[in-house]
Amino acid sequence: MSSATYRTLLRTPDAAAFFLTATIGRIGIAMTSLGIVWLVHGRTGSYAVAGLVTGSFAVAEALVGPQLARLIDHFGQTRVLPPALRRMLLGCVLKSLTITVPKRWGDRTPIMERLVPEWVV
Repeated sequence: MSSATYRTLLRTPDAAAFFLTATIGRIGIAMTSLGIVWLVHGRTGSYAVAGLVTGSFAVAEALVGPQLARLIDHFGQTRVLPPALRRMLLGCVLKSLTITVPKRWGDRTPIMERLVPEWVV
């Protein structure tokens, strides 16, 4: 799309506000995956492991997303999103601990690296 088409579209009443909030809302989706890649690669030194972990996160999002949307449609955002956000944050913390805790315990092989076959790394 050309910039002229975007300008025409954003001149529609309330379109600019909707576009801005939707853009801000989608930043987190991309940044979570990027953050996982950086974290896992930084801890393991392997992009293969980082790709596997990020892929597992994407598959989990694809499986849970429709069920979460169904719950939101049935019960409303204010009842569903706070517990869903808490579970998401807990999952991210647990995932980061599986990568960082073994190094603190003196073991030089992170857990995620042990789970991946050697030929992948």
